Amino acid sequence: MKKLFTLLGLLVAGGTLAQENTSSWGFVNNLPPGRPAIFGYVTTVDGQPIANAMVEVYLNSEFRSDYAVTDSQGFYALALPQRSEVWEIRVKADGFLPWSTRTGILAKERLDIVLRKDPRPATEVKPESKQRRQARKLMQEGLEAARKGQTQKALELLRQAAATDPRYAPAYNNLGVHLRLAGDLEGAEAAFRQALQAESFDFYSRFNLAALLYDTGRYHEAAPMAEQAVLADPTSAAAEALLGQSLLALGQGQRALEHFQRALTLSQSQLDLELEISDAYALSGRLAEALAAKKSWLAKHSSDPRATHVQASVAKLEARLSAEPKR
Repeated sequence: MKKLFTLLGLLVAGGTLAQENTSSWGFVNNLPPGRPAIFGYVTTVDGQPIANAMVEVYLNSEFRSDYAVTDSQGFYALALPQRSEVWEIRVKADGFLPWSTRTGILAKERLDIVLRKDPRPATEVKPESKQRRQARKLMQEGLEAARKGQTQKALELLRQAAATDPRYAPAYNNLGVHLRLAGDLEGAEAAFRQALQAESFDFYSRFNLAALLYDTGRYHEAAPMAEQAVLADPTSAAAEALLGQSLLALGQGQRALEHFQRALTLSQSQLDLELEISDAYALSGRLAEALAAKKSWLAKHSSDPRATHVQASVAKLEARLSAEPKR
């Protein structure tokens, strides 16, 4: 069975990879042909620019998160790693209500954003603590070091971020992500669990912990954790797919199939789950549908390294179907 970690990747929270020189039209114009990007202005309702607004992008199928900060004119720009129909854009700025949308980004797309003032009096808005600000700064420095390939420096900065504010779940989550990338599965699991102690309903930590449990064969633990991730974010196609994978590994074909179908609906069929769905059909005794799904996958992936194995599965399914008594 193909591991979900390979299929979906790790989910990283907190604005992970800062783009250099993003606040310029030249940055957008000089991108290679076909490179997707998003850019525009963040303003108030009366057109005044909002500086230092955080614009984050999240990709459901990979959980790649990048961010840009608006300049004095409210301008932002981000080059994206790939085209997709399921990008989520989130924007936040001090004194304004947060804003978000889901959209496809297939080329260089302009998206101007209007933020509304937070109507609450300043006395009712809980200020961010000094420890939280310092922890976020250390975390972002750690993620930047990781982007440059400075693994040990990144891990040390992320550990410092978590120690500075033990209630800051993103610091522990990102520490877990990079410990896992460094091969320290035990440390990664401990970090994800600490993130959940800091914020029990944190989606990112739930998903990453569930993926780690799944990839290490602990399916009985992975399934309930993935289910909690789905509850934390019912719009996540990746969490639905992970739950389906975990249930499939436990032999619950019909339940797995339900979650695979939800994942396809949420991702607008962007996820490739035909092999998993075929296995769920076969486990549920729906052999003809399993055979059709595998043949459909082969028609699209004839050069895939798994094609030989899938072709053998097709032959076995055909043999089983031919052996069934005619109705």
